[in-house]
Amino acid sequence: MKYKVFIQSNSKQYLGALVSKYTIERYSSNLDKFAVEILSVDEISEIKNIFNKEILKDGKKIIYSQNDLQSFTLSRFLPPQLMNFEGRSIVIDPDVFSVYTDIWDLFKIDMGSYAALMRRHNVGWGTSVMLINNKKFKHWKIEEMVNDLIKHKVDYRDLMCLRNETQKIGVLDNVWNSYDTLSDKTKLLHNTLRITQPWRVGLKIDYIPKRMKPLFGIIPRELIHMALGRNPYIHREHPDKNQTNFFFSHLKSAIIEEKISINLVEKEIINKNLRPDAIKILNKVKPA
Repeated sequence: MKYKVFIQSNSKQYLGALVSKYTIERYSSNLDKFAVEILSVDEISEIKNIFNKEILKDGKKIIYSQNDLQSFTLSRFLPPQLMNFEGRSIVIDPDVFSVYTDIWDLFKIDMGSYAALMRRHNVGWGTSVMLINNKKFKHWKIEEMVNDLIKHKVDYRDLMCLRNETQKIGVLDNVWNSYDTLSDKTKLLHNTLRITQPWRVGLKIDYIPKRMKPLFGIIPRELIHMALGRNPYIHREHPDKNQTNFFFSHLKSAIIEEKISINLVEKEIINKNLRPDAIKILNKVKPA
């Protein structure tokens, strides 16, 4: 098949990836034209080599941890290779969901002379959702990329934002990668702010939070946030309840349709990958 959606994942975000897959398949009337595959980074040997190794990120040395909530990010570069550098790939993170949208419409976009389309992100590109012309990325070889990171030949941030990419990249409308915004225009909802991912409320964070600038250059803002009940080390409710309802209503539908088992949901709660009150929410919410 020349068209495929690849959902990046790891053990911590696997349930999110399953719900993502469910929404994509549920809202497409063209499932005969493309496939959907979840890529689990924990099973990719080339990427496993970097776990617990020292790399450069924003010019600083850090350890690439397998236990990080986003340990899957390097698998964003694997799809062209998996597709033998043919056809088109849509690459998304496990916290990206189709909002009543046929993702085939994204496959059909005229890419013109561009090798890939994605939204702008800071001073680079948002690689969390990419439409890729696979044949133009023969230089994306995951083993070489991992080795370059380990040998400090490339900075992780430069790689993630494609700051050194030689291929021509075009701008994808933000509705296809809508950062924590659910509206009547949203096509792909991305719960990109990890601290408020709806399915992780109450759990300890599994990543190193960005250091806040001290107030007046002296007072740690983390202490202020904790005093206000916004613990920066614990996942909290998403400010938009509609996004929480969206996730759990689709999870409930997937369970009813036997696309996701309730046993897996209970296991994810035990493994602390899903908020402890998830069953209570599922009992209250209406299916999508």
